[in-house]
Amino acid sequence: MVDKSQIVYSLNVEDIQTVAIQEIGRELTEDEIEKVKNSIMKKSIGMTQFSPGGFRSVT
Repeated sequence: MVDKSQIVYSLNVEDIQTVAIQEIGRELTEDEIEKVKNSIMKKSIGMTQFSPGGFRSVT
C-alpha cells in the first residue's frame, strides 16, 4: 500500500532561484517568486482552488 503522507515532489525558494539564475542570469524578485508559486499551485492542483475552507472545484 502507498504511504499517503510520502512527499512526491518538494521545491523551495532556493531551488526556484537556482533555476532562475541558470535560465535568465539573475535571481527573481519577491513578486516574481509569488507568480511562480501561484503558477506551480495552479498546475499541481489542476482545476481545483484552495480557499480557507479547503479545496473546491472550479467550473
